[in-house]
Amino acid sequence: MNPLPLAVLSCLSLALAFSPACAQGTTVVPAPAHAEEDGPLSALARTTGLRSKPVEAAEFVRNSRPGALDFIPVHSKRPEAPGRLLTADELSAKEHELDALKASHDTIAKRKPAKVVYKPLQAPAQPKGAAPATSAVTPGAPAAR
Repeated sequence: MNPLPLAVLSCLSLALAFSPACAQGTTVVPAPAHAEEDGPLSALARTTGLRSKPVEAAEFVRNSRPGALDFIPVHSKRPEAPGRLLTADELSAKEHELDALKASHDTIAKRKPAKVVYKPLQAPAQPKGAAPATSAVTPGAPAAR
């Protein structure tokens, strides 16, 4: 038997057991956003120019924002439904109306399309006694001079 799956399973169970999410009686409180951590890596990054020193916010910004934000709203309040709720009789009447409409649409959809006969375009007929147009030349007729 291969001991590798057993070792992986035991490591995963230990990681889950000691994770902060499973710890009972303790709550994880995030550090405030304005608190600056001065660890060795942070100091090294600042001295090499990879990290800048945070700039203090202007006075009007500090005065306009609350000290602690527990909740930031991202959605507006849900609008109320327009009108009133339908009664059971009105709802069944609407259902019957929609079923009848669906049935009529289904019958229309099952019809075969109408057959269209295409005819070539013909010149409009000349009224009696009118002279023929000069552009119309009948084949076999002598040319007019």
